[in-house]
Amino acid sequence: MSITVSRDRHHRYSVVASGEALAPTGPLRRVLQEHTGEQLVVVDEALWPTYGPAIEALLAESAHRILRLPAGEQNKTLDATLRVVEAMDACRIPRRSSPVLAIGGGVLCDLVGFAASIYRRGVPYIRVPTTLLAQVDVSAAIKTGVDHNGFRNRLGTFWPAALTVVDHGFLATQTSEQISQGLGEVFKLALIASEDLFARLARLPADWSPQWFATSADAAALMRQALELMVAELSDDLWEDNLARRVDFGHSFSPLIEMRTGLHHGHAVALDCLLGASIAAGRGLLATETLPHIAAVMRRCALPVRHRAFEDVDELWTALAEVVHHRDGAQHLPVPIDLGKHAFLEDLTRAELAAAVRRLRRAV
Repeated sequence: MSITVSRDRHHRYSVVASGEALAPTGPLRRVLQEHTGEQLVVVDEALWPTYGPAIEALLAESAHRILRLPAGEQNKTLDATLRVVEAMDACRIPRRSSPVLAIGGGVLCDLVGFAASIYRRGVPYIRVPTTLLAQVDVSAAIKTGVDHNGFRNRLGTFWPAALTVVDHGFLATQTSEQISQGLGEVFKLALIASEDLFARLARLPADWSPQWFATSADAAALMRQALELMVAELSDDLWEDNLARRVDFGHSFSPLIEMRTGLHHGHAVALDCLLGASIAAGRGLLATETLPHIAAVMRRCALPVRHRAFEDVDELWTALAEVVHHRDGAQHLPVPIDLGKHAFLEDLTRAELAAAVRRLRRAV
């Protein structure tokens, strides 16, 4: 006997931009008032000295429990996930009516989302991303996950947040290096998908600062364009049924290298993109003369253009082999063929990769 079960499931979730995410009259307070039970709030502990009073004020009228967790890729673990699960048990989280609230960067949002997805086979959660990387990348996606066994996001699920509130005011307390990590993901999108966004990056003020990103109308427009572009890229294939994805540009060599070297995610992605551009130049898909211009925009974003791991062909080839497993046996290697345009390669050779590394040494 053979029985086939078929059922489509519709998902709808919101990303809201608000300059008052933690205000008593802001979007979070209105949502929290509609829910029951003890509220669990998971916060990046580095944020607490600055934003703790505002978070407490937001929750003043609600029964709540606050769990502070350290951020950073080294803390994106199954053990940390289980701490969130144990806090859910302590709060006796209802299965539908009291979403867990995550306030922090991409690591914390991914981790809490993963915990929410596996607790009672799925409970709702709300996220407030506080870093540029999380605001322009994590905000649009439904992926959750933690690192395991030496691999980035080895354990994970697809589980959309019920609500994401993006408040650029948080960026004022970031470091310039943290902002540049977020710009790595913006740069990726610009190079592969939007010549206009690339031009915006090229026009960034030479003296940009975290405060500029937190308050400038030009910065807000840039970040909105990046987020809208990311949403457009992801919305037609949220569950990654198609593994040849333009949005995976910058993620062909970087995941394993990032884990092995400690490179920041956005920086590793940008270096991966630059290598991809050099590979494209070797195929005649992109003018070699474009490489110094691409590198100049990276420098404008305070992104590195050189790193020893991206000059180690053996390491790069091993990293690509791991990603081929992730892409079900195919390279599906996205490369730019012009600013804002792309192609996929399926037959990159180790010799080509070595030539691309040499080309970059000469060009940048």
